Amino acid sequence: MAIHIGKLVKQAIKMRGMKVSELARRINTSRENMYGIFRRQSIDTVLLQKLSTALDVNFFEHYQPNAIENSKLSEPLIPYKSKKSKTSSANTGSDIQMQLQVLQNEMAALKKELVLKDKIIALLERKNT
Repeated sequence: MAIHIGKLVKQAIKMRGMKVSELARRINTSRENMYGIFRRQSIDTVLLQKLSTALDVNFFEHYQPNAIENSKLSEPLIPYKSKKSKTSSANTGSDIQMQLQVLQNEMAALKKELVLKDKIIALLERKNT
């Protein structure tokens, strides 16, 4: 499956609750350039490292071979809150939605892994009969 890294960056910004202009400031680029990044299927590694650092997300893990087999349940992303934000530490609806999305993604990956393991078992059983 092809990775569209720009879409993953856009998703991470949304999950963090960060504004595009804030991320642009953090990586020293323009807001307009950020929208160009969202359309990119690939990004050079220097820019990807800047985005990973600014969003506290390891985008490089999407390029690991056998990512599903090697994946572990990860902690859900903590949404970004600007310094101006005066929200309480209680879970907000967006926090819960974000955690739900992370868990749904992990569950989909685990289901794929389970299907593959079932196929392997079926093949081994056929071979042994």
